Amino acid sequence: MSKRVDKKAGISKSPDKGQALPGAVVVFFLLVLSLLPYFQIMDFGFVNYDDPLHVAAQPSVLEGISSESVAWAMTATPGNLWHPLTWVSYMAEVQLFGGGAESPGVHHGGNLFLYAITILLLYHLVRKLGFRHFGHA
Repeated sequence: MSKRVDKKAGISKSPDKGQALPGAVVVFFLLVLSLLPYFQIMDFGFVNYDDPLHVAAQPSVLEGISSESVAWAMTATPGNLWHPLTWVSYMAEVQLFGGGAESPGVHHGGNLFLYAITILLLYHLVRKLGFRHFGHA
């Protein structure tokens, strides 16, 4: 726990224990306000634009994570796209939650989860950059 120094009195003080609550409240509202409009995507289906290429008709993705599928993800370029982290992410969703062609909500939920993580990382970055009043009482 860091200590603050009262410049007038010259005494060091520990931060208030209730100080973490305003930051937690800000994070809660950031997540709720940012994610709320997107919860409806869990009921959406795949689109015929690029979802078959990425997930719905991609046999290596639909088999989940295996040494062969990960090796494929590191070298595959369907549609002139090379994005192994995306492939492995889809494979993990299939492996862990049973996603695939019949379960588009699993993949949409995975994207929503990654979006929530991004919000939390942005909040942490803003705080670390010195915007101390962001989420502070």
